Amino acid sequence: MKTKAFLQNTRALSIAFGMMIVATFVKAWALSHVCSAEYENTYIEDNGKKYVCLSNGSGTYEWKRIKEYGFVKYNGYTYKTVRIGNQVWLAENLRVTKTPDGTDITNAYCYGNEQANCEEYGRLYDWATAMNLSPSECNNSSSTGQGQHCEVQTPHRGICPEGWHIPTILEYEELGVYINNQKNPSNQMTVSTSIPGKDISGVNNYLKARTTWVDNAGTDDYGFGAKAAGTHLGSSIYGQGMYAFFWSASPIPNYPEYAYRQFLSLGDYWAWDGRPRSHFYSVRCLQD
Repeated sequence: MKTKAFLQNTRALSIAFGMMIVATFVKAWALSHVCSAEYENTYIEDNGKKYVCLSNGSGTYEWKRIKEYGFVKYNGYTYKTVRIGNQVWLAENLRVTKTPDGTDITNAYCYGNEQANCEEYGRLYDWATAMNLSPSECNNSSSTGQGQHCEVQTPHRGICPEGWHIPTILEYEELGVYINNQKNPSNQMTVSTSIPGKDISGVNNYLKARTTWVDNAGTDDYGFGAKAAGTHLGSSIYGQGMYAFFWSASPIPNYPEYAYRQFLSLGDYWAWDGRPRSHFYSVRCLQD
């Protein structure tokens, strides 16, 4: 089978694994060629798909598919986008400082109040701010809660770019179901028809970035690139390096101060739970 090198010279290439790799070899090899320490960072193209030889961190090496990204410019930043199954996701967390109408966002934090963390991990937002609603009205049980000023649309743009929205908890589940069905053909799943849906085991590592996790870093096979951004809880911070939390556009019925979040941890579940809307988590966007 003929293949072709797609890099003509040694150069840096940003790939799905959340790092910069320098191609030290460029060969016209088939994917069946051995991938070993001798050929680390070698790039090949096989049947129109691009791969790089990378270490698994345990003394073994394998060819990793290079995910090709799109891009969207929004609020002064350029975000990577990635198609996974039938969904197109932002491949990084939001870090916007203004709402779509240009109003300054005041309810958002950089982890530890360090700007460098916003650049690396994105900002952390309370639920109402992420939804572009009033935090004073929509984050607690003593307010109108799920009243007319706090209604969630379908889809709900929130603070996402135009043409994008805050994912529902079932749209997060759809992502996990797709990856499960790709990786586990003997254990096929379908997306739930009602919230809150289900936890999915065995897909964590495919969603995690290869960096920022203190343990059990991911392989990021699909380019989602979930970084362990942690959370801001009142006056405390928690979980950087251990957790990735994402707000959903799914309120919890009869509990107006709560909403569903999706999360990854050092364990093996792509899971959901309900948390107070006043907590601060990462925000991802999904294309309409």
